Amino acid sequence: MGLIAALVPSVWLQIPLVWIGLSLLAVGIAYALNKPGVFRKRSDGTIPLWSRWVFIPFLLGAAAYNTIRKRSDKDPAIQQIANRLYVGARVSGSELSLLDSQNIGAILDVTAEFDALNAEARASQIEYLNIPILDHAVPSQTQLMKALHWIDHQQRQGHNVLVHCALGRGRSVLLVLAFLLATNPKENIPAAIDKVQNIRRKARLNRRQLRYLRKCRDADQLVVRSTLYVIANPKSGGGKWLNQGQYALDRLGKFFTVKECLLTENKSAKDWVQEAKQNRIGIVVACGGDGTLTAVAEQLIGTDIVFGVIPLGTANAVAKTLFGVLEASIDTACDAIIEGHSIEIDTAQCNGKPMLLMAAIGFEQHMIAHSEQVDKDALGQLAYLQGLWEAINENNLLDVTLTLDDGAAQKIETASLVVANLAPFTSVLAQGGGLPVYNDGLLDVTYLKPGCDVTDNAKKLLGLAVSGLRSASGEDVISNTEQVVHEQASKIVIAVGNADDYVIDGEIYNDLPLEINTFPKSLRIITTADDL
Repeated sequence: MGLIAALVPSVWLQIPLVWIGLSLLAVGIAYALNKPGVFRKRSDGTIPLWSRWVFIPFLLGAAAYNTIRKRSDKDPAIQQIANRLYVGARVSGSELSLLDSQNIGAILDVTAEFDALNAEARASQIEYLNIPILDHAVPSQTQLMKALHWIDHQQRQGHNVLVHCALGRGRSVLLVLAFLLATNPKENIPAAIDKVQNIRRKARLNRRQLRYLRKCRDADQLVVRSTLYVIANPKSGGGKWLNQGQYALDRLGKFFTVKECLLTENKSAKDWVQEAKQNRIGIVVACGGDGTLTAVAEQLIGTDIVFGVIPLGTANAVAKTLFGVLEASIDTACDAIIEGHSIEIDTAQCNGKPMLLMAAIGFEQHMIAHSEQVDKDALGQLAYLQGLWEAINENNLLDVTLTLDDGAAQKIETASLVVANLAPFTSVLAQGGGLPVYNDGLLDVTYLKPGCDVTDNAKKLLGLAVSGLRSASGEDVISNTEQVVHEQASKIVIAVGNADDYVIDGEIYNDLPLEINTFPKSLRIITTADDL
């Protein structure tokens, strides 16, 4: 198109030709990279005016093509495939009566290139969700899970759900088939396709879409979990649940049937999880600080229930490990729960108590103890930093006997010893070998060699911080230095001659000595990535 424009003598003809060429080039690149966001379609289904002008050459062509194909199509615009489930073409303003005739109460729009009839839909009080997918393309796993949960939730609210693309033949059919297979696990793919094609004759998946559907089925990714329990500690983080809890419930309530479960003197995490097990609930979400999360996780270890977390504490180390230090927010956590991506992680037990993160003596214990003595809710992370600085200055050395697996007992002297199962890079004292691996069946032991003064200890912490950052960025880490020792084991025994207290996941205990055992891949937890 650019070459043609160069050959045209008039600048007034060159401009539209260049415009058309650049518009089509951008769309072509988006299709090649499967980037449906190129049109900037908003969550309410509208495309910004500037985007429509930029892509108007493509949009006009696509609209004309679909109008012609739709007029020649003998299939009705909307057809019922299963109970409360419909598939169809994009409904025009003149066809709104079709929605009324089928009693459509919810619309899942899977087009990326067309505006939704959202104003008219809102006037009819029709629920709406856009999952932008390019024509002939496939959704991401995140988009798929979001769509499946939304369809299921809308049906449970009593709504007939219409899934539509441009013509109701490819993208929408793919999502409908995925939902049929998710809600009927025993049905095979050919049978599901036949069921749809017997009703909608021109429904067709291309090779890419069929391959995608098979891959999702083989990987057990076609799963719908309709109801979840949200177990919340109203005291965590200075009562954050009272201010932010309803927001989280509203976010999740658009995709699930949600039960709010508050921890009280009469109702423990164990009680709520037992009820969830009896009701065959597929997802249990814990809301609170790391201590609350560990208490709920203890009841889920070794079960098929998927564990979700919403960070409402002060340190929120579990959420930082799962979502990233900068992304450990309520919004990120809710998005992850809606998307449903989960992995199996190791857990551990320390003196019979559950451990998701780490057990520690020395600096870490002093830091937690200090935060309990000050206004932690007001000071936030500063409370922990004050405690750490105080511990560094005091530099109290502990006489420790350390036994790893079946090895011989080691006599060591240290101001800080941490045994970590999970830890974000901000948990500096656990970074002797970089970030602990979440599913290797091993616990990471990091302890500091004796230092002479504050400067020595500060250097050690700086070295640990660098190890954590390098590990988080995928670089190799030197696990043992002149200042820090790092070892791994699946069973650890720790005796301390001159201390009484230790900490597990932010909670202080005093039943030394310690015996810590790991339980490989014993908890399925929701996260945003395949790797931590």
